[in-house]
Amino acid sequence: MIICKNICKAFSEQVVIGSFSYEFKDRGFYLLLGESGSGKTTFLNILSGILDFDDGEITWNDKAFTSRVEYSDFKNEFDYITQDTFFADFLSVMDNMRLISDSDDKIREALDKFGLSGKENQMPSTLSGGEKQRLAIARAILGGKKVLFLDEPTASLDEENKTAVFEMLAKISAEVLVICSSHDKVAREYANEVIEFTKIKESSKSKSRPQTKKTRKKTKKEVKMASPAAKKRGLYRLLLKWFVSKKRTKRSGVLFAVFAALSFCLCLLGDIPQNKLDSSIEFMYKINMFEVHTAGTTFEQIAPDSDEVRAVVLSYRGSCPDGSEGYHGSDGHYIPLPDYEISLPVLPFDKGAFRLSDKVLYGSYFTSENQVILSNEMANAMNHDDPEALLGKSISKNLYSLGVVDFEIVGIFNKFNSAEKKYLESLGVSIDSGDSYSAEDYGELCFFNSKLTDKYEDDESFYFGNSRSRVYQIYFDTYKDMRAYYDKYYDKLTSYRGVILSYDDAGFEYESLFTILCLVLLPLGMYTAIFTTLFFAALKKTEFQHNSRFIAVFEYSGYEKKEIIRCFILLNILELVIIMSIAELFAFLLTLAINALNRAFLFVSFDIFSYNILLILAYNLLVIIMSSLAVSLLFRRVRVLSWYESLISSRDLI
Repeated sequence: MIICKNICKAFSEQVVIGSFSYEFKDRGFYLLLGESGSGKTTFLNILSGILDFDDGEITWNDKAFTSRVEYSDFKNEFDYITQDTFFADFLSVMDNMRLISDSDDKIREALDKFGLSGKENQMPSTLSGGEKQRLAIARAILGGKKVLFLDEPTASLDEENKTAVFEMLAKISAEVLVICSSHDKVAREYANEVIEFTKIKESSKSKSRPQTKKTRKKTKKEVKMASPAAKKRGLYRLLLKWFVSKKRTKRSGVLFAVFAALSFCLCLLGDIPQNKLDSSIEFMYKINMFEVHTAGTTFEQIAPDSDEVRAVVLSYRGSCPDGSEGYHGSDGHYIPLPDYEISLPVLPFDKGAFRLSDKVLYGSYFTSENQVILSNEMANAMNHDDPEALLGKSISKNLYSLGVVDFEIVGIFNKFNSAEKKYLESLGVSIDSGDSYSAEDYGELCFFNSKLTDKYEDDESFYFGNSRSRVYQIYFDTYKDMRAYYDKYYDKLTSYRGVILSYDDAGFEYESLFTILCLVLLPLGMYTAIFTTLFFAALKKTEFQHNSRFIAVFEYSGYEKKEIIRCFILLNILELVIIMSIAELFAFLLTLAINALNRAFLFVSFDIFSYNILLILAYNLLVIIMSSLAVSLLFRRVRVLSWYESLISSRDLI
């Protein structure tokens, strides 16, 4: 019950309401009738707490107010409906109602009751003015509002819709208190009480219309409100629809994705030097072996058992005795003049162990012991016009303890590029590149296989020099397997006297370049990521400020503004993470493609982009933390009007 006693309100010198007294019961349809400017809107604004009043007293549910009705005391009791209804325009009619109730059956029942059946999947913007009014009323009733204030709800409606709205108000007045302002005299026949307002200091007496049995009948149905847990789930689910709605501009997301991809590429390009070097060794040079230099022992005698080893090759170079004849040079060094070859390149017989086995241009890889594969330079030196004609022919080599051996030419290698030459360097075969390269220098370069040197394994005389040295090349399936074995058994193997382990740090000449890239590009990539995150958060804040009216709808539906903002922040962070993930996936695929092109055409002799798991995790962690902080700080500083404040800001106070 609302009781007004001698309410007065003036604006400057103009008295709008003078000594108004009236008693509104808990139910019924009260019509405030009068022309524009007569004080109807002012009176509704006073009842709802939008305006204070100059004199008198208003008692609402036994609580008296002498200057202004306290909105917070009755915010869950009433709804204020104007001709400009407000809904979340990115949600359907059904979803707007789901903000109020988690029972779809109750929602459909309410829509049907107010003549909106079949409109569930429409957007509010597609409804007619009368349908919007009825939807607003249905929402209020579904939300359990006890008092409805309506200010000119039919002002912009045609006659048919006016009648429908007034009939609906008369019907629901059996359940709630309806106080409606209007200048439409058609409303008289639907109201229980008519309070006429004129442009004078005092309002006139009211005229009553007895309530019919139909209007006196109380509803027996209970309104099922959404449970707190259901409302919280619904808040996230329904707010999520804002993020995928067509109401939003996607430009900020595209900009963030572009800059995130750029910053990610900069981090991959400016990776730490050691990881960049390892990446080039593994993927560009494909090195999969290391050397063991023994002293008076074989590799089998000192090596631990392991299934990781793909092939063990006893090198002829560095293991073969240095000859029985020779002379001392001017510097005093002994120069041997053996009658046999002391340095021959030996490749693993296992084709899968040798990374360049697919570089055979003519013929095939090794299939038996006494075979040789010529370098491209040697094949051209022997038969420039038709190198392929050399296949099947023989060349002779005088070998230690074996004498002269004939080797069948089974293959001819293609020319090696600079990356492949790095791989050969790890085997002890050096071929110049660039301006220093001359084909004539390699006219005798050919390759033998490990079946040849296997014969020397048990030969006690097959050791080099006084140190009785042997060189073994240990092959693995991958660089990672090789490094794992190397690191695992390094201490054990080197514990033997004279045993040395080494693998070729191919690309070491690029270490200074890698260091510069790291010092410049890695911080730049991280800075770009931070700047992009802050920029994106600022764009999102601006977007939110210009589209935050729907927050009022959620708050009107019973959600705390703080919870709405918190949910919005979390969803923004989730969106940032999703966009960042998409951007990183795109950048990852792009960098893979660039690396593949570089390996094919060798624009530079190292992997341009390398992938450091720890660095990538650190990058993502940085972006997520910065996103969380930036979005939280920026959004918490946004001033968002409540539905009540929004109503006040848009009201005609007279």
